[in-house]
Amino acid sequence: MTEETPSEVLPPGTMVGEYRIEERIGEGGFGAVYRAHHPLIAKDAAVKVLSAGYAARPEHVSRFLAEARAANQIGHPNIVDIFSFGRLEDGRHYFVMELVDGVSLRDWARAPVPLPQALPILERIARALQAAHDHGIVHRDLKPANVLLSWQDDELELKLIDFGIAKLIDQDPGHRTRTGAFLGTPDYMSPEQCRSKAIDHRSDIYAFGVLAYRLITGRKLFEGDSAMDVMVCHMSEPPPLPSTALPGLPAALDDAFSELLAKSPDDRPPSIMEAYRRVADAAVGHGAPGKTAEGTLAPPERRPPLLWLVVGAGTVLGAIGLWMLAQPAPHTSPDPVAPEAPDPPPTSTPAPTSTSTSTPMPPPLPAPVVSPAPAPAPIAPPPAPPPPPPPRGGSRDDLEF
Repeated sequence: MTEETPSEVLPPGTMVGEYRIEERIGEGGFGAVYRAHHPLIAKDAAVKVLSAGYAARPEHVSRFLAEARAANQIGHPNIVDIFSFGRLEDGRHYFVMELVDGVSLRDWARAPVPLPQALPILERIARALQAAHDHGIVHRDLKPANVLLSWQDDELELKLIDFGIAKLIDQDPGHRTRTGAFLGTPDYMSPEQCRSKAIDHRSDIYAFGVLAYRLITGRKLFEGDSAMDVMVCHMSEPPPLPSTALPGLPAALDDAFSELLAKSPDDRPPSIMEAYRRVADAAVGHGAPGKTAEGTLAPPERRPPLLWLVVGAGTVLGAIGLWMLAQPAPHTSPDPVAPEAPDPPPTSTPAPTSTSTSTPMPPPLPAPVVSPAPAPAPIAPPPAPPPPPPPRGGSRDDLEF
């Protein structure tokens, strides 16, 4: 990946088309991403600018254009929208896309995610990929860093981003990747992609299986000292079973993941939605939501916002009643039942403490923790605004090259 030089960085106040740059917020496979604002209509957006090192290479300019074209062709609510395109005065291309004020799945899911929370996330990813596949587009770089989560009125919103190396099947050959070029993130590449063979939508199905495996177990599918070590494992090593990586998972998940992670594309499910359904079917009955009549997962059960007040009031009244009944024989009075403690905070965030004797406000629901849930739990945002995610591709976690 080519990083911006100091002269390429757009300072705050720079006008890019009709948008004014506010700050640099990240870095993608081919350039930097900035937060921008439209001064006339007060609209926030993200501006992605192709780096100068890539702007001089026609094949990279072609891929950059393909990302904007692919996202616009699909037009799905779970895929980030791109709505403007142009060139800077120095010749670099840019496009303007919707700004997702949230956190990447990589930064949110730092521990195994319980099945009731993982399945709605996987369903949204599968629907986005299915829409892409229906338009003849293979993403080819599906990974947690390219999945953005945000919350609107406590409802989860998911966006799939970065179609920078997407392959447009049977379309303009100028936007195709030459055979022999290694493109992708080795941790999530299919065996045929590692071999630089011809690929289709079934390569995304394999990557979906790798992502789902990491989301549910909290572990990478394969580990290695180098990108090549990991790629060799994808090509030749049998995938570890989910129930081995995280004891307690249903054995049916082992069979489902064996199909998604099959070495041969012919042995995988025929579509991404079918791949998701096999994982969902295996998870039902293990604390995961049931199916609706339409065959999709029912939304997780939500706790009413004022339920904690009702529980607290009932506890107080119950304690008073028990005290009154116990007056003749105080030694037989049972202890009042204490209200249920809130769920523990995520392992990466210390639990808040308080010295106040008054009843505290209920804390926000935490990010997933390793804890078997007896009933479906809502997917909640992190307890505090997360720090800005590191530039995508800048860590060994993603093995980008």
